[in-house]
Amino acid sequence: MVVRRFRNRSDAEGHLQALKRLMPDEKFIIIFDLGDPIDGDSIDGESTEEES
Repeated sequence: MVVRRFRNRSDAEGHLQALKRLMPDEKFIIIFDLGDPIDGDSIDGESTEEES
């Protein structure tokens, strides 16, 4: 379940610490979404650009 999305790691870690204080018996993880590759290559190395 997504609890909240953040733009930077510091904000995510601060929120994680607050959640752990409020609910110490629960488990939480931070996951980073890398988004779309900048150079047109996918993460597995295949090109995402269309050829004309």
